[in-house]
Amino acid sequence: MEINGKISILGHVIFVVLLLMAADCQRSEAAEAANSLSAMKTVMDRFIKLFNATDAKAISQEIYAAPVLQINPEADEHQVLKTEEEVEKFWADQFEAIKSKGWVRSTVDDIDFRMAGSDMAIASIRFSRLRANGEPIPPARRIANYVFLKTNEGWRIILVSSHPEQDKPSVAQTTETLAQLMDRYVDLLNGKEPAAGVVRDIYRHPRLSLGFSEPRSHGATLTEPESKERLSGYLNKLKSEGLDEIVVDDLKVWPVSRKLAFVELVSNRVGSDGTPIPPANTPFTYVWLKKKSGWRMIATLAHRMEENRLKAEAFSIDRLDWLTGRWQGPLGDAVLEEAWLPPKADTLGAVVRLTRNGKTEFVEIIKIEEAGETLELRLQIFDSELKPHVAEPRVHHAVAQDKHSITFHGVSPKAHRMLKYKVTESGQFIILLETIDGQELTIELTRSDQGS
Repeated sequence: MEINGKISILGHVIFVVLLLMAADCQRSEAAEAANSLSAMKTVMDRFIKLFNATDAKAISQEIYAAPVLQINPEADEHQVLKTEEEVEKFWADQFEAIKSKGWVRSTVDDIDFRMAGSDMAIASIRFSRLRANGEPIPPARRIANYVFLKTNEGWRIILVSSHPEQDKPSVAQTTETLAQLMDRYVDLLNGKEPAAGVVRDIYRHPRLSLGFSEPRSHGATLTEPESKERLSGYLNKLKSEGLDEIVVDDLKVWPVSRKLAFVELVSNRVGSDGTPIPPANTPFTYVWLKKKSGWRMIATLAHRMEENRLKAEAFSIDRLDWLTGRWQGPLGDAVLEEAWLPPKADTLGAVVRLTRNGKTEFVEIIKIEEAGETLELRLQIFDSELKPHVAEPRVHHAVAQDKHSITFHGVSPKAHRMLKYKVTESGQFIILLETIDGQELTIELTRSDQGS
């Protein structure tokens, strides 16, 4: 749907409506996050119980998902436990080692979770290892950090690291150093020989990686040649899709000890015309370990992109039948009406009308059809005299389709950056869009053809 200059600023009423809609969205996201946190807390409680029972086998089966990155910052060491059997052996060896020091049980003082997208989180616990008389085994308090990933079997740990509580990071210095190294990392990715430079100057092996392609699964690269080949293939694929450069939008550094830090980065893979290659605003978590040779990146973990999760099924016109019907709702002091025809002959069409004070301000025609492996939405807006707003229709390509939602990204010069339609369980028709100039708008419509 196109919003012209006359209604791009809808005044105080629509601003309040948008605030209320945003609050509803935030409540929904908060509820989802709360459910995830509760599920991870249950897994962590089970882990502590199994740990105190020294049940290495159950831990490897119920708590972890191989491959697992195991980090020992104090010893300047890290390794990948490639299989469930290796995870079991690691914990069996750990139990033998701590028993030799008089350990009988561990207690946890507190747990903190930090979400990284909808299906990944970083957990931090403060704990003590106790002897039979209740005295702690030095150091008295320890910190363990975990990366949780939501798998088909539920929330599982894919990274583990621990260090003494007194091993405090130098936050300012570490933040500055890693920000500079991330700049270097991006410069290398945008350079002439990106894979060779990144593997040589940034990575340290073995490494853990997680992409945002569905289905989500993590993996390990054990050698430099393997990393170089994989990174080269990934970058070559992006270049074939029009990649010109990678641009950083946001960067946060989270030091957890003197030798371990997490970095969250949001970037865009930009084409030569300056527009992002979908999906835009891709977030990653990078794990850095301070080795004798300096700070090195040992894990690259993409956050889940919602639009990728929704692309579980192929794009299909026929699966857009939920749009069919007449919809109506307020848009500031105006009324927006949309009439969608049912899918037929590989197309779907709609007529849109905006009226204010008894007068029609514009009429819009929308057509959706199959275009290769995606769906293409074209729209054109006409004024009250049926003069087109611009010479050529706006063109958008589908990037995600679910049972009752579809998301498009603009591909023509005047198109919206993002346009999404969805119908909620309560039957409300929601339109979310981001215009070419960055305005974000949420419109809520209801059926107007009930009983007709």
